[in-house]
Amino acid sequence: MGAEATNHLVERDIRVIGTDTYGFDKPFSAMGDRFAETGDRSELWPAHFTGREVEYFQIEKMGSLDALPRRTDIPLVTFPIKIIGASAGSVRPVAFIE
Repeated sequence: MGAEATNHLVERDIRVIGTDTYGFDKPFSAMGDRFAETGDRSELWPAHFTGREVEYFQIEKMGSLDALPRRTDIPLVTFPIKIIGASAGSVRPVAFIE
């Protein structure tokens, strides 16, 4: 995901975005290579920094997503795990399937 794609989602009132991958942005090596080539800081963590403009929650490394029905209207609750002094933290995501 990049900043443009993330903005596209949050402009449509999507406030929780989850993925089963290690990170939400481009792979670390790709970001580093592009930054080394261009010196452009916007190449680093573009989807993460979008959250500074419009608030949304990004959940990474989610498991068992393939077990969910292929629908877009599944209620999801995320129970945060508080970590003192951190800029991010873990959640326990729970999908409610009828």
